[in-house]
Amino acid sequence: MRVSSGLMMGRYVKQINKSYENQAKLMEQSDGSNLHRPSDDSVKYSKYLRYQNSNTENLQYQDNVKAGISWMKTADAAAVNMTDIYTTLKEKTIDAANDTNGDLDLKAIAKEFKAKLYEIVSLGNTQQGDRYVFSGQSDLTQPFVVSVEEKDRGLAKTLDDPQAAFFTNPTDTSLNVSDAGSLKQMLTLEGSDGNTYYVNPMNGYVYTEDFIMEGYRDKVATGQSHVADGDEVAKLQYFASSSVKVSSYFMNTGEEKQSSSVTITNPSTGTTTGTYNVGDPLPLAANETAVSTMDVEITDANGNTRIVSAGNTIGPLATGETASIGASLRATMSGTTNATVIDNSTTPPTTTTTQYQSGDTLSMNVGDTAIVGMDIQVTDASGNVSIISAGNAYTMAAGDTAVITGAQMNPSSTGVTVIDTTTSPATTTTTRYSPGSSLSGLSVGDTIVAGMDIDVTDASGNVTTIAAGDTYTWQAGDSAVVSSVSSTAGANGIPARNTTFKMAVVSQPIVSYEGDARYISMVKLNGSVDQTADTVNLTGQDLNGSDIFDDANSGNQTTLMSNGTLCYVSSGTALLNSMFTVCAKMEDGNNRWMSTDGITIADMSHSTVVTAQSSTAARQNVYDSVDSMLDKQNEAITSDLNDVSATDVAELAVKLMAAQTIYNMSLSVGSRILPPSLADYL
Repeated sequence: MRVSSGLMMGRYVKQINKSYENQAKLMEQSDGSNLHRPSDDSVKYSKYLRYQNSNTENLQYQDNVKAGISWMKTADAAAVNMTDIYTTLKEKTIDAANDTNGDLDLKAIAKEFKAKLYEIVSLGNTQQGDRYVFSGQSDLTQPFVVSVEEKDRGLAKTLDDPQAAFFTNPTDTSLNVSDAGSLKQMLTLEGSDGNTYYVNPMNGYVYTEDFIMEGYRDKVATGQSHVADGDEVAKLQYFASSSVKVSSYFMNTGEEKQSSSVTITNPSTGTTTGTYNVGDPLPLAANETAVSTMDVEITDANGNTRIVSAGNTIGPLATGETASIGASLRATMSGTTNATVIDNSTTPPTTTTTQYQSGDTLSMNVGDTAIVGMDIQVTDASGNVSIISAGNAYTMAAGDTAVITGAQMNPSSTGVTVIDTTTSPATTTTTRYSPGSSLSGLSVGDTIVAGMDIDVTDASGNVTTIAAGDTYTWQAGDSAVVSSVSSTAGANGIPARNTTFKMAVVSQPIVSYEGDARYISMVKLNGSVDQTADTVNLTGQDLNGSDIFDDANSGNQTTLMSNGTLCYVSSGTALLNSMFTVCAKMEDGNNRWMSTDGITIADMSHSTVVTAQSSTAARQNVYDSVDSMLDKQNEAITSDLNDVSATDVAELAVKLMAAQTIYNMSLSVGSRILPPSLADYL
């Protein structure tokens, strides 16, 4: 084969260009890396990209961890300061409990006490940069706000350990406050007899102050380990049926509810929204419905009542019904009563009077009519609950159950039912009478049954008292007056039958929480979050726990989750507001309250903050460990990157010298075999 000079020159130029290219690549590696493009080494370049991605993530993790450690150090420092203040407040509460202190001494302690509480609020608003460390994920919002004016807050009775052990009955769910997050509290009631009472809002059972403070010990001494039926002296109506909860009277901060927003719907004119105070009548026309942000109590023409819970539709009202804002605090007293049952299936109807204990189920058949000397609670087949006032006639329907609730305390009026047995079937008519008023419109032979005692005077002037729930047949010449209920207290501290109750409140500043209960992770860029290790923040709920006003049983503070379920979230200020209550009691000069509730609340507040601070410190240790681990991981990744991409300088120098020598030799040879013009060009 003939090789022309042109072909020979072409190959020579190609090879010398390749030699120059190799020399250029070697020069490129002088920056320390032997990988500048995938074609340099596809396998090594693939590894290099993978290691580089790992290094980028690792560097981001390191930045995140350092930010998290900084965040937690800020939160930890604030929590430590809170702990120190709560330690001081515990000491001051113990000092205030000393009964040698006079009013001026307590006011002086309270002044310093309140200043320390405001200092805690200030620490709760600690910032890292422009972010609030205790606001959850709403970290641009100031979490804690104190009301300028003092407000009425419900007064809770905080049980100590022995009391909590007795009043939490593990075998009786109707008596047991089951929420583990609760502070084991009851609500305080003020009796019109001047005494203090306490109520378990889970079931409405009312106990005397003496029984809560000391009397229960006598039960324990006899071998009774837990509270039982009969230990109560009275019962608040509706609580047992869950129609009424703490949220019916108090907000989640404990502030007493004063008003309600009500939306009224008229089929013709549309909707209107207004604000009504507790106790105000709700002006509903016959065809109108309404929705209230508070419970609404509906009373029929005979004085029977039912509760429509907040948020549910009210009305249209039946003829004679009235509605008012709020659930009135109706109380019934434990005891016995007479119940008259009329069997309407016989001719003439058969009337039977039986004595029942409070809490007993009324024994009667469908179609029978009963008149009882105490209120009765009727649950129909659908689970709806109504209260039939003492003395009113009640006819049992299919599926009904009726339970004696107790003798109503201080009823403003009572039902008197008249049974006319001369008709078939017998005619029953109920009329409302106030204590002291005379019965009217009665005919000889009528049978009467009342919800209060009745004093009957016969034609000769003799007076007979007919017990509530008993039957009496009207005679010629009779007159009758509804008795004023006895004001004599029963044995063992049982309140008088005309005692009324109201929720006790204390005037104090109210702290609200504007943050949320969500946690922040500063480690992972994606994937699931391990709350115990990944979170860097504390929320108001962590710092202040929960109490009777915002625990899971209160009816307050539920949040709709993304999956559509309701989740309990506390107020975020429970213990802080409780400590303001302690301060208010100091200002009132109540040494005794300090020695019981005050010390217990101060101890719980201190314990809760210590737990929260310890949790943050533990997570900070985890972050420190992660930071060290990421440092080591960074060293390993850097080593891998060097292994796959770094240039061997000595080897590179040898290769460069060889390449340059070859290139120069090629040029020297070329100058002899190539045309002068081409050699000069090269």
